[in-house]
Amino acid sequence: MLSFFCAVAALGCGPNFPNTYLFWGSNYGLGPSSYEQFWNELELLFEAGPVVRDTDYRNHAWERTLAADLADLRRALVRGGHLPSEVVALLKRYEELRRAMKQHADGSQLPGQFGTVTNRSAFDLEPYRPLLRLLPEEFALYQEGAVAYRAGRYHEAEQQWRRLLDLPAGKRHYRTTWAWFMLGKVALVVDPAHAAQAFLRVRECAAEGFADSAGLATSSLGWEAGGRLDDLRDPTPYALYRQQFREGNWDERESVVSSLDGVCREAVQNGRTGDTRPPLIHDDLARQIMGAWLMTRGVGGGYAFANYLAALRAAGLKRPLPGIGRIAWAAYERGEIEVAEECLGLADPAVPAARWVQARLLLR
Repeated sequence: MLSFFCAVAALGCGPNFPNTYLFWGSNYGLGPSSYEQFWNELELLFEAGPVVRDTDYRNHAWERTLAADLADLRRALVRGGHLPSEVVALLKRYEELRRAMKQHADGSQLPGQFGTVTNRSAFDLEPYRPLLRLLPEEFALYQEGAVAYRAGRYHEAEQQWRRLLDLPAGKRHYRTTWAWFMLGKVALVVDPAHAAQAFLRVRECAAEGFADSAGLATSSLGWEAGGRLDDLRDPTPYALYRQQFREGNWDERESVVSSLDGVCREAVQNGRTGDTRPPLIHDDLARQIMGAWLMTRGVGGGYAFANYLAALRAAGLKRPLPGIGRIAWAAYERGEIEVAEECLGLADPAVPAARWVQARLLLR
């Protein structure tokens, strides 16, 4: 009996299974995918706790936005002294307007991504003019701008939203953050240099006490980061993505992971990371993100660690470099032993990934 238990215990230890099972178990149906591994590494790097994914389609991003819109309007109508029966009737008609606008924009009443537009023809607001005249002005102006925006009439949309922002603060409590958010999206199309300021105003106004029931302050971080990525030398996007990841829900985090995955993949495929995205070499946070990507997404993809290491070497950065321990791990897993050894020379020897690689090298 004792020999049986000893035999079972022995099977629980290596080298009876490859180390790749630990990080590439999804290939064998044993664990998370490389994308999920990257997500997990970002949770550790950004010091963010886990979040739960809401799989109920009724809580999809568009439906949540609609619910926030209706809740805001209800509060505004009650504050405005409307009778309960009037509130119910106006909310019903307003929801019909919102769903009709969505149906016109993307051809479906089903939940869809916020801002999805496949139909650029103008939505006919005329049947809803009587409704708009009964709404608080900030809601009416916002919808005027939304119709223009969905039709690609960005100048007109901007005019409507700036009219909204010109209202006294007390009369735009519910749609100030929405207006600034959409002005940021307009700027990304027509005047990218001013988009960041608009998205910053979303967060500032939310901090000042204007309503942000749709969570646009957090969403603005990702939109600003995406706009800033056009400046290849700007390290700001990586800090913005970290903040969005920390503050956001599951959908926000998925957006961050997808964006950073694309940035890192593009950089290494180019083969000249130092020229393509200098922050991935020179900025501590961006370099750690790159290390997390190489550790999880790059190991199985045939990407050139040597090119990235050459760029690090050429930069002449002061050692130790945050993030390099993960790159050493990734290089070792790919069998690029010389690259792993050189990375160890750049890494903090106390970090777990570097210590693991050092231990494996000593066993060779």
